[in-house]
Amino acid sequence: MKHVSLLAATIAMLPLTLHAQFSNRVYHDSIRTLSDTIIALPTPASDALRASALELRARMPKADIGSPLQAISILWDINPERNRFNRVSIRPLDPMPDEVMDSRSIEFSVERHTPSGDSLLLTRRLRNGFGLGRAANTLGIEIDLKEGETVVYGGDGEPVEIARFTTPPPKYPTMGIQAEGEAEISLLVTEWMTDPSEKLKTSWTIETLRDYLGRAKAPEGFYHYLDRQNDPRYCRMGGTYSLALVRNGDGGFDIIYVDGAQTGADIWKTGMLKGRLEPTIFENHYDLIWFDAMMESLSAECSAEIGQNAILSLSFPLLKSSVRYSLRPQDK
Repeated sequence: MKHVSLLAATIAMLPLTLHAQFSNRVYHDSIRTLSDTIIALPTPASDALRASALELRARMPKADIGSPLQAISILWDINPERNRFNRVSIRPLDPMPDEVMDSRSIEFSVERHTPSGDSLLLTRRLRNGFGLGRAANTLGIEIDLKEGETVVYGGDGEPVEIARFTTPPPKYPTMGIQAEGEAEISLLVTEWMTDPSEKLKTSWTIETLRDYLGRAKAPEGFYHYLDRQNDPRYCRMGGTYSLALVRNGDGGFDIIYVDGAQTGADIWKTGMLKGRLEPTIFENHYDLIWFDAMMESLSAECSAEIGQNAILSLSFPLLKSSVRYSLRPQDK
């Protein structure tokens, strides 16, 4: 199975979904050789992290015939104080030459390392799609930090999936690499992606919204979907939202999601930030930041208007679309 890594997929999706705003990538160009050493590559510790990835390309220049003592590994869930981590490795095996058969291979393994020793979780021999002997190979790993699902991929050309398995979600964000013997590294890159829902959480609940808005004056209040004008070639509705409009203390308003999501209904929760109105020099006209159904930010040329203290109009000219919401009476 061909594998499109998280690193590559992010690039491919940039024109369509702007996932870059939720990802960070670091190229470790200063690391070019490694010999019998572990190097830790920290990932920021944050509850908002959703996934992390590490990809390297390396060769073992001293992978001699008959010697299994050369390997390159990726480490994750590193607990530095207790010397515990998970490890995936590729090890070139080059037994004594046979005049008829080429018996070279790559040994792939997954282990759990603890101070008392290594526990082997998975091992297999690889040949197709991998460079043998001293050839360069890619080894990469992607980890879902919430669910613990892990994908490992590699090869000498276009990467292929080697293994997919689930372990307990990592307790530690630190990843790293290890060389047994000597490794020449031509690529080393780490990436982490945040969970956008964490960025949009607020302290609002349906109870605190009802209590606050029950005492507030228009245009603050609960708003329901009214109508729209849109070109489906550019924009599709993510739902017929119910929203709350509350002052944010900066001269504008926060738009709080209440319910009504259809796209992404499982990730949108009451109280999350759906948008923000930033004041302009024009009365009742605002610059708009809007978080779409997939929680990605839209702001370029977006604007909002509050009419009659009761009609919230959102305009997305680049998407050839606009949506209106109406204030719900206090007793409804």
